[in-house]
Amino acid sequence: KASIQRLRFNPFHAKLTLRHLDLAATQPHLHVDKITVRLAAWSSIRSRRLIVKVIHIVAPSLELSGDAAPFAALFADSDDKPAALPVQIDRLVLEQGRFQQQTGDSEAPLKLQMHTIQFQLENFASDSAAPVVLQLAATGDSGEQLQAHADVTLTPFSVAATLQMDGLPLPPLWQHFLKIPALTLNQGTASWRMPITYSDQAGVSIGPGTLRLHNLELTDTEQQTPLLQSPTVELSQVKLDLRGKRADCASISADHARLSGLQDL
Repeated sequence: KASIQRLRFNPFHAKLTLRHLDLAATQPHLHVDKITVRLAAWSSIRSRRLIVKVIHIVAPSLELSGDAAPFAALFADSDDKPAALPVQIDRLVLEQGRFQQQTGDSEAPLKLQMHTIQFQLENFASDSAAPVVLQLAATGDSGEQLQAHADVTLTPFSVAATLQMDGLPLPPLWQHFLKIPALTLNQGTASWRMPITYSDQAGVSIGPGTLRLHNLELTDTEQQTPLLQSPTVELSQVKLDLRGKRADCASISADHARLSGLQDL
């Protein structure tokens, strides 16, 4: 079910404005305060391609429950034929975005919430081999900071990106993915900066990069006694090869770590 509170088109400036767009389904729920699209009308006619000067999206909010499959199904297209009219987007800007997704069961729920999402795309053309530039910044509800930059080539499809995360809380991830009843991760955050590449030949490659774990506290669940405490644990030269199912790490170091029954390291 889709609704738009107001739609306005200015033919003299080839400007389309939509206000309060709502896309409501069982899942997902998408709301956008405002979308502005400015076309290069005469250039589009002369070049026989749709040229969009700018798309400006203000305050989009997306809510999901479970995995993203229902959301992807809304945009599924079984027709693999190329577009009849090439599309060029000089600039797309998204600001004040918000995303929320909850997965897992009631015992180990995993809630992902990001706000103040800022996204920018430049130099997109459906029939060009020139790279598309993407930039993303967002803040999580627990204070974690996400930043990403990517150059995407459409033909052939490849990605060269850098992903940086600071202050990601680890206890929810531990509870959701590891599920070790005998051990409890009371606190800890993760920060990393990783290059990520993708190509049809090599698949996805992550790293080499550095992963830092801060203020770790791991306890025995039954006795509630600390087993591991460390202000900082650093994993250097971390590399992940998803196609080869291989992970490499050059070194692991801990700063003033304390293990139960042992003296300071």
